[in-house]
Order: sequence, then C-alpha cells, then structure tokens
Amino acid sequence: MSKFLSMFAALVLLCCPTLVKAANCTVPNSIVGAKNYVFGGFAYVEFRVRLPIKPSFSFTVTNVATGTQVRFTGVEWMCSIPVSFSPGTPVKAIKNIGQFEGVVTFVIGRCAGSQYISTTQTSTVGGLYRIIKLKFKKCKYTPAPYCSGCQPCSDGCCEDSW
Repeated sequence: MSKFLSMFAALVLLCCPTLVKAANCTVPNSIVGAKNYVFGGFAYVEFRVRLPIKPSFSFTVTNVATGTQVRFTGVEWMCSIPVSFSPGTPVKAIKNIGQFEGVVTFVIGRCAGSQYISTTQTSTVGGLYRIIKLKFKKCKYTPAPYCSGCQPCSDGCCEDSW
C-alpha cells in the first residue's frame, strides 16, 4: 500500500505541478517579499530578506531591455516569494523569472521614461530583515508637441514599455 501511495504522489508531482505550491518564504536567508510604492518624486521597489543571512548572499542590479533585473545569489530558494504590486506607478511589473539552486532573479518592468537610480540596504528595527530598496526616477521630461518648453509627464509615465 505504501508503494502505491508513493507512486501516486510521484505521478501527481510529475503531471500536475501546479497542484503543489511551495509555502511562503519565512526562513533565515530567504526573500520574504517584494513590493513597490511611490514616495515624493521617486518610485521604489523593496525586497525583504530574513536575517540572519549567509556570507554567500549577494545581489546584482542591471538594466536590461525590458526594465531592471535583480539577481540574488546565496539565498534559500525552495519557497514562494509573495509580491505586493501597486498599479498606477512607473513600475509596471515585478516578475520572478527564475528561482533555482540558491539564485532568485526578478525583472522590474518600468515605464520607458523612468530610470533606475540607486540601491540602498538597511536593516529593520529589531533586526529581523534586511531591506534592499531600488530607487527609480518617476519620469523624464519630454518636449510637449504643442509648446516650445518641456513638461513633466502627466501620469508619471512617458510611454509604456512593459
């Protein structure tokens, strides 16, 4: 009977992987969440990493054709990372595009007029999380076709590239 149950479980995993969902990340050295928001003249994407982190933890930020890529290495990866996404900002999407062997990769889709500016790292009060915050310029100024000067984009987005 136990052989039958283990074969049945293996078949379910092979044929229906969407039925098996990993639990949310909560263990140390895991990315427990991502979110975006606007504050002042800037848009932000924030990643929370549960402390303590391993010495092998690192991340890189690069601009790619579709937006900005963030690659975390040396993290716990066999769990689900929730994303809290707020529409109507220069950040058009936060997508987890890969999660394997200690490497987790996100792509942040953004408006064509928005630019990645910088990254900061802080720890929360109480020391539970390391916050990795990416800062984006809300919008470039573009020449308005009906006047001689430049005007800011009305919605914080010059054009949608995502």
